[in-house]
Amino acid sequence: MSEPQLDLDGTTLQRLGYRMPAEWEAHKATWLAWPHQNHTWGPKADIVPHIWAKMIREIVEGEDVHLLVNDEKMQAQAMAIMKENKADASNVYYHQIPTNDAWMRDYGPTFVKSTNGETGVVAVDWTYNCWGEKYPPFDEDQKAARRIADEIEMPSAKIDLVAEGGAIEVNGAGTLLTTEQCLPNPNRNPDLDTDAINATLREALGISTIHWLTGGIEGDDTDSHIDEIARFLDPRTIAVTTDPNKTDRHHAQL
Repeated sequence: MSEPQLDLDGTTLQRLGYRMPAEWEAHKATWLAWPHQNHTWGPKADIVPHIWAKMIREIVEGEDVHLLVNDEKMQAQAMAIMKENKADASNVYYHQIPTNDAWMRDYGPTFVKSTNGETGVVAVDWTYNCWGEKYPPFDEDQKAARRIADEIEMPSAKIDLVAEGGAIEVNGAGTLLTTEQCLPNPNRNPDLDTDAINATLREALGISTIHWLTGGIEGDDTDSHIDEIARFLDPRTIAVTTDPNKTDRHHAQL
């Protein structure tokens, strides 16, 4: 069954009473995509599926895992590797939704929850262009969020902002962190300034306060995702990356 995208008709998810929860809040499941692109992992391509299986083995002790696989053949491969690594498959749910790569955090949906007494959840479907069109093809990844929503019969909301899950960090209480180098980057949203991006983030995620931090870590293909610089540990505590080496080019910035 295909769930229709929400027709916001001039309103916003924020006005409807939705918010993005913090990662430590109670949730029903973790969503992952099975790794299958050898060029992503290079010489470690044969090892990575086993690492995924071990990761799933730990997660399923506390919650369900929903796993994207491209087809029946990939599902059989994943099942065999998880069995080999003694991962309990009873709480693993497979979805034959094709992907180009395994970075579910970035192209998957952002789930927002109702705060008005209802139990509703909406899948926010960002526009995804693979970190500024760096690693084509990404056509299947672009479609993954909507396909996931359809698969689990959840309403989705298409947001006209190029963004990735790793680009935003929330405390679940109205505050969001992001970086100056990512979302306003010309390779993502060339026609939007920070005011316009702020408005979209607030309206889509139920955010009241946004802090823009300085990124710019050398060699970062994501153009400074916030998740490598700062993370909330609870609503009022932030863990930050620092570099004690005063001769390092990132020392002063961090």
